[in-house]
Amino acid sequence: MQDPQFKVHIRMCRGTFDRLVTAIYNHMNQRREIHRIRTPFELCVIMAFWIIRNMDTFKNAALLFHTSPGVVCFHYLYIIRALRQMGLTYIRWPTAEKLFPII
Repeated sequence: MQDPQFKVHIRMCRGTFDRLVTAIYNHMNQRREIHRIRTPFELCVIMAFWIIRNMDTFKNAALLFHTSPGVVCFHYLYIIRALRQMGLTYIRWPTAEKLFPII
């Protein structure tokens, strides 16, 4: 995909996506959650983001990526789990003092 098309479909530029893929892969590798890779890891993340971005069904995403709905669901679940685990590292909620000026 060219970068403009990539940004339209995934909602982030290619460089940001590549850094995110690396962060997710490193996180999963450190936790020993990657056993063997049959599908390129980048494609696994793209499939998960496709479901999030388009609110599409696993069946339609499977048709788009030429795989089965079960494969899309499997990748979606473990990418979402990794993002949930990584959230505490990357998301900082404001304290009550900092929240007051924002409101």
